[in-house]
Amino acid sequence: PMIDYSGPKNGTGGSITGVELTANAPFDLISPALSGFGAYINYSDTHSSVNIPNSIGGGATKMGLPGLSKRVTNLSLYYEKGGFSTRVGVRDRSDFIGEFTTNEYERKLTYIQGETIVDFQIGYEFKDGAAKGLSLVFQANNLTDATFQKYRLNADGGKEISSSAKYGKNYTMGASYRF
Repeated sequence: PMIDYSGPKNGTGGSITGVELTANAPFDLISPALSGFGAYINYSDTHSSVNIPNSIGGGATKMGLPGLSKRVTNLSLYYEKGGFSTRVGVRDRSDFIGEFTTNEYERKLTYIQGETIVDFQIGYEFKDGAAKGLSLVFQANNLTDATFQKYRLNADGGKEISSSAKYGKNYTMGASYRF
């Protein structure tokens, strides 16, 4: 009897190198008048020699490591004081290889276009009185309604968008009580 078997195949190995920089700066270091304000920034630039056999097409025999963006930047500006907190965050990510599941529950790889996402959060924690221990929060995610795009590489290396979707803005409200 003949048995047909398929499964994942490991690549030949390689290296992943890069740099990641992070800073969290409360602005009261500049002036006491800015107490409560601050900024957080994180930047990474990553290079990988790890390749896997190309299952996407486009002429190349090898493709990069799935999930790895060459460049990712996160920036948050915040204010936190007296129980009140607010934050605006931006995440920018370069193109990467992503995984999706087909309607037949088969896992496939595809190229994903980089995107910029903006989020906002505001909250208040009651410190005194009858509401002591109550926290309220409102979040708004994907305020820029970023487009999620999959693409293919054509024979000359150019991008051809294969699908495009807008998932919309997402709003949530919450309350918690600590006793």
